Amino acid sequence: MTASELESYRQTIVREFDEPLILNAEKDVTLLNAGNTGNRDAYGGKSWINYWRAITRNQDSILYCSSCEKVIFVGNLAQDQVRKYLPIGGKIEDHQAHGGHLWVIAPKGVTWQGGRYIAPLCPACNAKHNQHILIKAGSKLCKEVGAKVTEE
Repeated sequence: MTASELESYRQTIVREFDEPLILNAEKDVTLLNAGNTGNRDAYGGKSWINYWRAITRNQDSILYCSSCEKVIFVGNLAQDQVRKYLPIGGKIEDHQAHGGHLWVIAPKGVTWQGGRYIAPLCPACNAKHNQHILIKAGSKLCKEVGAKVTEE
């Protein structure tokens, strides 16, 4: 999605659901990578990684996995753009950015809600469903709102 498409998508979400909460990991934290999320579609039929990019206003196409910090890519970047970031022998499909669903539990006494939050993950980290994974300091997580849930 282009910068203007991401901003338009963000504005639509904000009109419908108010401003989704963004959490900044101030230190490394272990969170549960939610399972059974294959039946959850981001609002408006967009990808979860584009949902994250729109809400956080991070329009970069080259990101880092919030867990292992591997370089990940959004969309179909040109092969020559991607290859300069890949390790020797690395496969492009192992670096495709996913919007991973993480369970965040709000500590007692805070005013914000816990629940499902989205963060950029590589395919390997995103595949660790129902497992606790490390989320690195500096990662941004945005609250999931407006998901379309279908019966599996």
